[in-house]
Amino acid sequence: EIITVPAKGMLHGIELRDKQIEAIDNMVAVKRCVFDGITSSGKTEVMAGVIKALGIPKTLVLIKGVQLMDQTADRLAARLQVEVGVIHTSPAALHAPVVVCSIDTLSRRLEDPKFTKWLETKVKVLFADECHLVPGTTFGTCMAAVGASYRFGLSATAFDPDNMLANLTLIGATGEVG
Repeated sequence: EIITVPAKGMLHGIELRDKQIEAIDNMVAVKRCVFDGITSSGKTEVMAGVIKALGIPKTLVLIKGVQLMDQTADRLAARLQVEVGVIHTSPAALHAPVVVCSIDTLSRRLEDPKFTKWLETKVKVLFADECHLVPGTTFGTCMAAVGASYRFGLSATAFDPDNMLANLTLIGATGEVG
């Protein structure tokens, strides 16, 4: 069972801004949404805050490329003070409470029944970084394989005003802007 805690003063090494606390509280309350934050708005800190507010349940963070995986994992580990696994580099990563994985790695592993079962049954919280890429890519396929009831997207440019189908696909995978 997931227990929520207040967001204020919860992350190691930083003091969250009021807008970040508001975003965390809203995201936890609605369970599915997109955090549409501008560059440098602290999307990774908001992600860490949501994970912490939910009591650090099994969380999967999907990243578009391998370049940001280690950076994201290091930042989440520092803020949450827990082990963060990186599927690309460690076969034991699935045992960590928070796991970071690239879309390409996840997509290649979807044929592994044990991995698919882990996605369907163990992951409770899903984050899609750069979620504006979900429509029309393997990103959406990968997200559909995850059974998490808490599902969030993060992006500085989540919705395309000229592409309603893409917007609806993203909303279906994550929820509306929270």
